[in-house]
Amino acid sequence: MGLLDEIFFRCRKHLRFLLLCTLLPTLLAGMLSLLLPKYYLSQTSVLPVNSRLSDKARFTGEEIAELYSAFGNGDDLDRIFAAAQSADVYRKLTDSFRLVDHYRLQAKGKAAPELAAKALRKRSEIHKSEYGEMQVRVWDRDPLLAASMANAIVAEVERIHHELYRSFYAGSLASLERERALRVTGSDSLSEATDELYLKNIADFSMAMNHPPPAVMVIEQAVPAVKADRPKLWLNLAATFLVSCFAAVAAILLFTKPLTTGT
Repeated sequence: MGLLDEIFFRCRKHLRFLLLCTLLPTLLAGMLSLLLPKYYLSQTSVLPVNSRLSDKARFTGEEIAELYSAFGNGDDLDRIFAAAQSADVYRKLTDSFRLVDHYRLQAKGKAAPELAAKALRKRSEIHKSEYGEMQVRVWDRDPLLAASMANAIVAEVERIHHELYRSFYAGSLASLERERALRVTGSDSLSEATDELYLKNIADFSMAMNHPPPAVMVIEQAVPAVKADRPKLWLNLAATFLVSCFAAVAAILLFTKPLTTGT
């Protein structure tokens, strides 16, 4: 008798045990999947904007607009990905959406905001796709809240980018104005051409500081999901059935006597 014949024979002989060990876990997995809270998934996708568009000369240089592409590269994608993963983003969302109350963490006291931020991080996913885009996914029991938080993460990336951008140009502008003021009031007189250059640079820095370029271009806006994404009922049933069936067959082969045939 071959190996397959041996397996089929022993499974038929212990069919009741096989069915019991397969169907009971499968039914239990189905019941748990139906009883567990349902979580809805919302997703938004964005592309990075070319960081070279932060060049202050783009406002006055006519050729600058044609020089740079609006789409960023891998370095720009890494930049917005790092901003999206920052703790500041999750703390802002925790406060904005009152997640301490939403996750029912009021009893945790002072640790509640940090625990809410960690819970949001576990229920969200941010990754870079092979097509050069960043995808933000958020799961929540409330489909509207899931969509709002996914879009809010993108908005926070924009906010961080704008704050860094304005901070950089504000420092440069203050330094330039201070340098011009010292030269104007000092013993060295400014020539008309030099003063015009100072004023032009000050105007460029001021314009750049007040008009930061976008950090991302939204491809797909997050919208509330119609159907729950978790738990996955049919996937859980199939996985439990296969694992239980394999375990039951293995137990039959290991702990039952093999079929003996005479010669």
